[in-house]
Amino acid sequence: MLMQKLRDGAQGIAAKVVIGLLVFVLAAFGFGTIDLFSVSEPVAATVNGEEVSQGDLEVAIARQRSIIRAQMGESANDELLDRIVTPDAVLGVLVDETLLAQAAEDLDLAVSEELVELRIRSDFAGISDLDETGFRNRLATAGYTPLGYQAEIVELELRSQLSGGFRDTGFVTERELRRAAEVMTQRRDIAWLEFPVSAFEATVEVEEVDIEAHYETAIDDYMTEETFDFSYVSLPLAGLEAEVEVTEDEIVERHEAESLALADKPPRRRGSHILFEVNDDRTVDEAFALAEQARARLADGADFAELAKELSDDLGSASEGGDLGMADRDTFVTPFADALWALEVDALSEPVESEFGVHLIRLQEVEEVVIPTLEERREGIASELRRSAARELFAERLREMDELAFENPDSLDPLAEEFGLTVERQTGATRNSWEGLLADGGVRSAAFGDEVVIEGFNSRAVAAASDNIVVVRLDERHRALERPLDDVRDDIRAALVRERAEVLAQDAAAQALDEFRGGTPTADIAAEHGTEWQRADGAQQREPEVPGQVLESAFALEVPSDGRASDVAALAGGTHAVVVVSAVNLGDFAAMTEDERSSVRVELARLTSSRGMDALLGTLQGEADIDRVAFGTDDLVE
Repeated sequence: MLMQKLRDGAQGIAAKVVIGLLVFVLAAFGFGTIDLFSVSEPVAATVNGEEVSQGDLEVAIARQRSIIRAQMGESANDELLDRIVTPDAVLGVLVDETLLAQAAEDLDLAVSEELVELRIRSDFAGISDLDETGFRNRLATAGYTPLGYQAEIVELELRSQLSGGFRDTGFVTERELRRAAEVMTQRRDIAWLEFPVSAFEATVEVEEVDIEAHYETAIDDYMTEETFDFSYVSLPLAGLEAEVEVTEDEIVERHEAESLALADKPPRRRGSHILFEVNDDRTVDEAFALAEQARARLADGADFAELAKELSDDLGSASEGGDLGMADRDTFVTPFADALWALEVDALSEPVESEFGVHLIRLQEVEEVVIPTLEERREGIASELRRSAARELFAERLREMDELAFENPDSLDPLAEEFGLTVERQTGATRNSWEGLLADGGVRSAAFGDEVVIEGFNSRAVAAASDNIVVVRLDERHRALERPLDDVRDDIRAALVRERAEVLAQDAAAQALDEFRGGTPTADIAAEHGTEWQRADGAQQREPEVPGQVLESAFALEVPSDGRASDVAALAGGTHAVVVVSAVNLGDFAAMTEDERSSVRVELARLTSSRGMDALLGTLQGEADIDRVAFGTDDLVE
């Protein structure tokens, strides 16, 4: 989920009250106040005239690196992240997202404010100790500003509508379903013979002349990294709050506005349902009959949640016992909403027909809207008002600092003196640094901009996601230097050994494959190469005990009905393997449970949606006017 990492597990009515206040406060006062005063940034790409800024790119890179770090832990070092998360690849994703957003706009797709609010509530469900400050801090930690977070929700929902269009309009025949089920659940008898790089390293000899030749031809790989020493001043938003005075009248007025907003909003309801879909195999009358049968079972004491898991055609909620979660009335289609809002808690509806089929609906809970008293909210409101006023000061200071930095481009001292700030330093930074000052994408973009790095001027004033105004300048630039051969000799030797050993492993695997295809007994092949065959009979496409590349190769092979198929697969770490498939057994559709068949239907729908989106994106890319930065230059290229 978009903001899963923002949650901390707290539950209860207090959380619902806080979220209600949060949505109201942000809608009225919070979203975008800083973004209104942003300064133009260098352009990373233009997509049909729409700009993708360098700051957007830096933030996306930082966010992707953060996600990978969270997934991989300490193994995700900077060197690995630099290889995985490249500016060019991330910019490609941003360009594609822009194309899809433009397509959604052309199709007049839209996302309602109510749906955005629903997503906010969902993302922050279970957080009870949250005020506006905590909200913004959590967003900043995840790499978002409030407007950026709101825009991300809208973009995700629009893309979901686009992909849903392909999924919902796709048509799968019974024959296609059967064939897909047979293929997707097939099993194969697999054997493979591995040739690890380590088995060949001892046979490799590297001469000094080889090391010297490699050093000369690959000298760019043995340079020290260019580093930068920066000075900067930072004005925090929190420091401006002390300058703000809040009156009792202002607190009372805000509390009255919040209370009215909460009181006027109808309470949400939590419902469950069992859906009997109307389709080519089931008429409306048959769906009503099934619903009546289920209703009779419930009257006899059957558990609603268990019955939903057994009978419901709504795959999304069936696994949750039919639970649809807490939602507003306009979340549902009219017949469903009318029935749900007519029920008392724990009551069961008559069968209800909608465009999706026939439903049995149960009301589980009506949200309790608790309006906090003035005393309960006094401290929070005062803090929010101070911060709101401080944001106005913040915007003024942003303009003032930007002007003063421009008027005095050769020093930060005038800024420090005017605003009572301290000039701080960050030394040894690199273009791949993501710590301290450079953890913020906007600041990073400004710090490495031409006006700072090339011309030696102050940067523009940047409103960082951490609610600080930052101006940075370059103190010293330490150019990349050649590392002496003596310092890298061992590294070069190890690299050459591994490189040559990998070639030997690949050659040995190719030789073994030729021998196998030529009829040499498998035992003789293994003995000749000093390794052993491994087997996985009846393997499926996901087998934790079989290397993924072996499975991928095995299930890509076309196997003749009366023979075997074989190939060489490249495994992780340079290892190569001969892969042999000796039998293919298609899945048995008739023996599959309804849950298994439903899983196949879901997978087919996903594939239909994915292929449709890929085709759409390919068309959009072919027709678009796209200019991108060529990394390593400052130029946009078509």
